[in-house]
Amino acid sequence: MMKQPILHIEQLSVDILRMGKRIPVLKGINLVFHRGEVHALIGPSGSGKSTFSAILTGVIPQHQYHIHSGHIWWYEGEQKIDLLTLEWKDRLRHTGTKMNLIFQEPSSVLDPVMTVGQQLVEGLGQDFESQLIKMFGSLGLDVDQVWSSYPWQLSGGQQQRCLLARALASGPELIIADEPTSALDQHHQKAFLADLRAAITNAKSPGLLLISHDLDLVARFADRVSIIDEGLIVEQGSSDIIRKQNEIEGDSRPGPAIPQRKQKTGFKDTGTDWLLKTENLSGGYVRGRAVIEEISFALRPGEVVGIAGASGSGKSSFLRALTGLLPWSTGRRLAGHDLHRGWADVQLVYQDPGRSLNPSMTVRKTFEEWLRLHHKGQIWSLTEILADVGLEDKMMDRMPNMFSGGQRQRLAIARTLLTNPRVLLADEPFSNLDESLKDQILEMICANGTKRQMGVLVVAHELPRLMRYCDRILIFDQGKVYWEGHPSDLLATSDAWLHVLLGKSDDRQY
Repeated sequence: MMKQPILHIEQLSVDILRMGKRIPVLKGINLVFHRGEVHALIGPSGSGKSTFSAILTGVIPQHQYHIHSGHIWWYEGEQKIDLLTLEWKDRLRHTGTKMNLIFQEPSSVLDPVMTVGQQLVEGLGQDFESQLIKMFGSLGLDVDQVWSSYPWQLSGGQQQRCLLARALASGPELIIADEPTSALDQHHQKAFLADLRAAITNAKSPGLLLISHDLDLVARFADRVSIIDEGLIVEQGSSDIIRKQNEIEGDSRPGPAIPQRKQKTGFKDTGTDWLLKTENLSGGYVRGRAVIEEISFALRPGEVVGIAGASGSGKSSFLRALTGLLPWSTGRRLAGHDLHRGWADVQLVYQDPGRSLNPSMTVRKTFEEWLRLHHKGQIWSLTEILADVGLEDKMMDRMPNMFSGGQRQRLAIARTLLTNPRVLLADEPFSNLDESLKDQILEMICANGTKRQMGVLVVAHELPRLMRYCDRILIFDQGKVYWEGHPSDLLATSDAWLHVLLGKSDDRQY
């Protein structure tokens, strides 16, 4: 039986208007979305995936793009409406109630001055609140804790699950999910996808447009797949066409030629060679509620340490404690002798690179402002640093939104390197990128750590990837260090929980 269509994109061609120029982003797009169907849109970074979803839902203001040709047909039973013919306010009202966009970067959506519960139910009824609380539980969120928390008190994975819960609870006819599992660990990915599949096969049967870099996820979950490259749909079909995506490499811009890093087998602890150290550090955002407990840790020059663990296990909170952004109640945080400028020698790379770049200024102006404030620490020239992250000086006069996700992350790393830090803390620096870019970014971070003899601490959900590059691994669970050691020791472990993080099983009960 043929599934009922919800949305039909016909010959859609769009230019983005930037700095007085028209930049083609979509070229003759033809797509059909059906009820009860998972339609995945995949492609390299900068290919137009997120731009397509933003134009479809009206997230990009009307004056910032120009439509050359095409139609966006929305089906109401046997009737269909061209959304492009509606007045702008009517179109937004239509898409706002019948389409629900789950953003890739939840921190850009959630209001930092309102609690999560307040803003998720704002303007909605009691029935919706009950359904939302139910979805919180199914996605592994502690309602008592999360509902009354502010977004900045939650991990990236917890923020993402809050938005996912709201999207599913509101009952839209079409769900557009832009990298919805990028901030989730292995266990919660599986649980969320099961809930998402159940949501689109219920009596209402909404459709799902899944935008993702995770090809394994798409191959298992999608009913239909479309591949986009440079604004063109180059292939459509069943999930069997995933193998062809290997022919379309991730970020097509050339990256730095970095050899595979040789891992160190260990460090001799002389007692004084550390850069950064904690002793029984515990702390949290709310008095009496610890999110990290009794963590003792030391980071040495030239060492790359990876931190993995389930979403909400305290990984990002530990980085915030190291930088002083998270209050600690007991224990000590110590700076080594090599941190001559104190905590100014510690730099943080955020999961969302947009936090590091001013959206209203060119990248060059942002960097110049940063250098003005931190000029005493600069040793390497801007040109040298840009070369180290695989970018060119001529790119600096663009606005941040004119770069792909991979390029923005490179810029965020370049910004931290401008001050010649001794410690680099990277919080999920590649979770929003496609597979080929993830290795490029991690290789680049490790290479710069070795070149500058920095201590590097990388937080990520992808434990197998960390094992390939890091000298030491810490596994966090419920705010504590559950396991610590050399990556090779993980392969020999019989611990079932560690096998979950390695993707070998999913037996743990939360």
